[in-house]
Amino acid sequence: MTNNPANAMSESTNKYRDLTQSVSAGLSSLRMSTPEVMKSFNDLGKSATASGVLDAKTKELIALALSVAARCDPCIGFHTKALVKLGVDLP
Repeated sequence: MTNNPANAMSESTNKYRDLTQSVSAGLSSLRMSTPEVMKSFNDLGKSATASGVLDAKTKELIALALSVAARCDPCIGFHTKALVKLGVDLP
């Protein structure tokens, strides 16, 4: 680890990128071995992110907070990636 905040952030970003890529690869094999379960998981995600009272950014921020509370590193990585796609940035 380094004392440079920019380097530390880059290292963390790379670790989460590697982690989410690894989990995605594992999910691919789960889709093939348990398609019904993965379809249900996908349907749950679609329902949770469907239009409603809360906008997509708010829903993802809540999902990220729950991921942190659960200490689920892959979840943190996926929800952070989704937030970046939605245009959320550091203050």
